[in-house]
Amino acid sequence: MINNGGAKLDYQALIDSDPYIIDDLMARTVVSKNSYGGIPCLDWTGSLTKKGYGNVGRGYTNYVTHRIIATYYHGDQPDLQVDHLCMNKKCQEPKHL
Repeated sequence: MINNGGAKLDYQALIDSDPYIIDDLMARTVVSKNSYGGIPCLDWTGSLTKKGYGNVGRGYTNYVTHRIIATYYHGDQPDLQVDHLCMNKKCQEPKHL
């Protein structure tokens, strides 16, 4: 779970409750001219947080999209910060997170 302004967000529970969320998120990305390690970034085309990260709402809760992707592909690691190795806040490429 991630502490987001006092509220704990359970990203794994979100993924478990919505079997199509990853497909939905990846459908809202475009291949970028930016890359890292020879792999192009997948830029989020939806709404952004004030800090420039991808943002998606489910019910009355907003989630940062790169954390959903990282949890799905790399496992739930709530005590770790998810960094963008490519330095591109909109990137959703799992190999860059």
